[in-house]
Amino acid sequence: MRCEQEGRAEIETTVTRRGVGLIQLLRDKDFDFNNLSGIIPKEIGKLNSLVDLYLSYNELNGSIPTSLCDLTNLTTLYLNNNSLSSTIPKEIGKLKSLVYLALSENQLSGSIPTSLGDLTNLTTLYLHSNNLSSTIPKEIGKLKSLVYLGLSKNQLSGSIPTSLGDLTNLTTLYLNSNNLSGTIPKEIGNLKSLVDLQLCNNQLSGSIPTSLGDLINLTILYLYNNNLSSTIPKEIGKLKSLVDLELSENQLSELAYTMEVNEKCDVYSFGVVAMETIMGRHPGDFFSSFLSVPSSFMSSSTSTLPPHQMSVVDVLDQRILPPTHQEAGEVLSLMKIAFSCLNPSPHSRPTMRRVTQLLSTQKLHLSKPIRMITCGELFALDPLTA
Repeated sequence: MRCEQEGRAEIETTVTRRGVGLIQLLRDKDFDFNNLSGIIPKEIGKLNSLVDLYLSYNELNGSIPTSLCDLTNLTTLYLNNNSLSSTIPKEIGKLKSLVYLALSENQLSGSIPTSLGDLTNLTTLYLHSNNLSSTIPKEIGKLKSLVYLGLSKNQLSGSIPTSLGDLTNLTTLYLNSNNLSGTIPKEIGNLKSLVDLQLCNNQLSGSIPTSLGDLINLTILYLYNNNLSSTIPKEIGKLKSLVDLELSENQLSELAYTMEVNEKCDVYSFGVVAMETIMGRHPGDFFSSFLSVPSSFMSSSTSTLPPHQMSVVDVLDQRILPPTHQEAGEVLSLMKIAFSCLNPSPHSRPTMRRVTQLLSTQKLHLSKPIRMITCGELFALDPLTA
């Protein structure tokens, strides 16, 4: 071992008792990426002045020694990306000063200890990519300072505890790739700071809660590969910051027309959001018969005319001025792309790559004013070539 500038130590050997003795006077231990192997010695618990301990990205194995939980001054503990096994010691709840805890990318098994709920200063909890099982303890909901919670890629089962709705500072919640079942709790809608929500690759059932529409800062929502049913709630259209929405491989009603489940569901969702942006309201009533019976239309709840006879201008958001002739081509191009995404046949929808290309290249040149163009004329055009 040799000490470099700024008090950092570089080690290329097995962690030994002698090594611990040599670093006893150091306040911060940063041994990331140092090719450390062997077990974490129990003597590490004697380093009472430790504030930050970084042992990630090494080749450490064996269990996490309970003596490590005697380091009550720790604010940062990174043991991620090793080969640590056995269980997370329940004594970890003694580390009440912890702000950052990363145990991810190991081979840890057993249940998540309820004592983690005592770490009320935690802002970051990384437990993903292990072999953790049993349920998510409701005590996690006591971590009111938590900003990042990563529990993905484990073998967690049972339902999502409603207490997670108390973590109002969360910006990132990863529960994906487990065996979670039950419904998505409506309390998730309390997490107004959420930016990234991933619940995909589980066995969740029931409907998508309308309360998800309250997550106005959400940019990523992954619910794919579950057993979700019912309709896609119109409240999803309130998520104006959303850039990545994936709902495929569920049993949502928009698939019931063909009984097909495939990757084109997220394309459909884009079409819904795009049309709501254009119309200023959810397009469900307007497109209901179009989606269920191609090329047929029924009366809209907002007009005495059937949708195909309505002027395109009447469909646009009435709270803003109609587009100029120059802007109209771009608006109609977006509507046509949205129509193609809402095709009742999933196989006939474009890929998101194709949608991206069309958004950047397609612009209609109108031969008559937009107020003279009906929705029927727009529907009749080939949305990908005209």
